[in-house]
Amino acid sequence: MARTKTGDKGAQLRRAAQEELAEYGLASASVNRIAQRAGLSVGTLYRYYKNKDAIYCDAYLRLKRDLSDKMLNAATHETSSERKIRSALNSFSDHFLEQAQDVILLEAVANASILTAEDQQTVMQIDAELFKLINAGLEDGTLKQASPFAIATMLLSPLIHSARRAALSDSRQDSELIAEIQGLCWRSVALNDK
Repeated sequence: MARTKTGDKGAQLRRAAQEELAEYGLASASVNRIAQRAGLSVGTLYRYYKNKDAIYCDAYLRLKRDLSDKMLNAATHETSSERKIRSALNSFSDHFLEQAQDVILLEAVANASILTAEDQQTVMQIDAELFKLINAGLEDGTLKQASPFAIATMLLSPLIHSARRAALSDSRQDSELIAEIQGLCWRSVALNDK
C-alpha cells in the first residue's frame, strides 16, 4: 500500500533551509542538517531539489514574488502615485516587522552568485513590476528626478538594514521607529512632501 503524502515537503525544506542559513550562513549550510530540520530524509530532499543552491534559489524567488505581490496588492487600491508607493512601502515594512529573518535569505542569495541566468531574468521581471510604481511617480512629478534604482534604494535600504539588525540580534523591530524611518525615506525622494 502506498503511503499518503502529507504536507508541503517543498515548503518544509525551504523553511528548514532558511533556519539553517540564519544559523550557519550559506557557505556552511548543510544538506543533511536541512533535511533533518525539515524532518525528512536526504533522499526526499533530493527528490525536490538537485542541491543546496537549488533550495536557496527557489526559496529566494518565492520570497521575492510573495513580497512583490504583497506590495503591488497594497498599491492597487490607491489612486495617486504617492499613495501607491507609500502603500507598497508599508506592505514591505509590515512583512519585515513580522518576518525579519527573511532579509537574511534575500541578501545571502542575492550576493552569492548562485542564481542562474533564468533566475536572474525572473528577478528582473519581478522588480520591473515594482519599478512601474516608481516610474509613474517620476512621470507625474510625485518623485524627485533621479534614477528609479536610486529612489528604490533610498526607500528600501534603511528598512532592509533595520530588518537585518533585528534578525541578527533575534529581536523585534520597533514599529514606531520603522514608521519614522519610512517618513524620512519618503521625504528624501518626494518632490513635494505633503
